Amino acid sequence: MPPNRKTISVLVVDDDPVLLHLIELRLGKMGYNVLSTALNGEEAVQKAADLKPQVAIMDIRLPDGMDGIDTANFLMEKYSIPVVYLTGDTDPDTFRRAMLTEDCEYLTKPFTDNDLQRAIDLTYYKHQMNDKIRKQQDFLSKIFFSICEGLVITDTEGIILSMNPAAETMIGTIQDTTRKYHNRELIVIVNPTDGRVIENPVDNILRSRQSISFPKDAVLVKKDQTKVPVDGNVSPIFNEKGNIIFPFRTFDKNV
Repeated sequence: MPPNRKTISVLVVDDDPVLLHLIELRLGKMGYNVLSTALNGEEAVQKAADLKPQVAIMDIRLPDGMDGIDTANFLMEKYSIPVVYLTGDTDPDTFRRAMLTEDCEYLTKPFTDNDLQRAIDLTYYKHQMNDKIRKQQDFLSKIFFSICEGLVITDTEGIILSMNPAAETMIGTIQDTTRKYHNRELIVIVNPTDGRVIENPVDNILRSRQSISFPKDAVLVKKDQTKVPVDGNVSPIFNEKGNIIFPFRTFDKNV
């Protein structure tokens, strides 16, 4: 269902006053709420701060310091305002740089009213959906990092993607955070009777596709070689096709 255009507020930014006024008129006839216009990046930033538009129409080639891409990135990062880029420049490097902007669309001049309308509606809708996803991810991240048990997420090859502070405390601080670690490097669990390393549970659940508990009286060998009795399990996370995407493990001191 298309958005109600009367509820979408727009800021138009272009250094050509004639084209700026023309776009403003065209948007008004389409039913959008045009809050204001700006001739350069600095003016656009100031008006965005004051008016909080929901979408910005942005010419890429702007004079006096901030170009359209710099301005768009600032508006997105500071005020979460998505952008429809307008440009007569077909340079591929400019296009690639513009596409790094979150939730943006890209129109090459000349464009029709239908082109502009679709771009605005798509940008607005995409931003609304992505904003919901970002908020959900932020919520889940807060839960992940606040859990008292150690929690480690790996990919299907066993490479660690993330671990919460509780896991880092139990395993030991990682000095080199720039490289990827396999879970076998940091999480060594042994049998306390003979000291033999227990089979990597990630490999096990990829075969069984079921949650697996740590063996009774399992011991975690920390980075400083101290040993801590632990209890925990490893569980698979499935995607909509039923494929395992992220094995994860939880563990805590066995007291």
